Amino acid sequence: MDVMDVAHEGRGAPEAAPDAAPTPARRGGLLFWGPAVAVTGLLVLVAVSVLHPAQDNPLQTLNRPAPDFTLPRYGGGTLHLAALRGKTVMINFWWSGCVPCQEEAPLLERQWRAWKDKGVVFIGIDEIDDPHSAAPRDFLRRYGITYPNVWDTSYIAIEYGTTGQPESFFITPRGLIKTKYVQPFPDDQTLARLIRQARPS
Repeated sequence: MDVMDVAHEGRGAPEAAPDAAPTPARRGGLLFWGPAVAVTGLLVLVAVSVLHPAQDNPLQTLNRPAPDFTLPRYGGGTLHLAALRGKTVMINFWWSGCVPCQEEAPLLERQWRAWKDKGVVFIGIDEIDDPHSAAPRDFLRRYGITYPNVWDTSYIAIEYGTTGQPESFFITPRGLIKTKYVQPFPDDQTLARLIRQARPS
């Protein structure tokens, strides 16, 4: 036993004063900072998911009901998803500053023109742009987009679980999300194949 051990052994543990109040457990800091850290972490995850869309598996099968919405249309009026029941619907989330959205815009318009008379409806949902600015209208005009486009006024993107832009959902005539595609379409064939898969067999 060394000198320090002897000194500690001789001294013994100090006795608490009889009237001393017990030291409160230090839980306040944890209770305060715990939720704050959790909220901050959630916000970081949301920001990362929006800025860095998923890349590993662009195609996901969902088979769940599509959240309904009524949103204002660029060009006037509103669009109600439930009114399209009985048709195959492709919803594409975009915004004007998204470079991949710009790259796939001509492809989307080509496929819209190929399918619009076959019971298929395309809907574009602008997630980010100020709808009162010129940017979204310039985007639609530049790429000659003729299918309906709306802007998100009620967090529809969150209800659909988007992870970035562009992102597309294929809805069956019965109102179920068949598949979700989380990258820009590489070619017309990929988009056409997903439309066919969502149509009645």
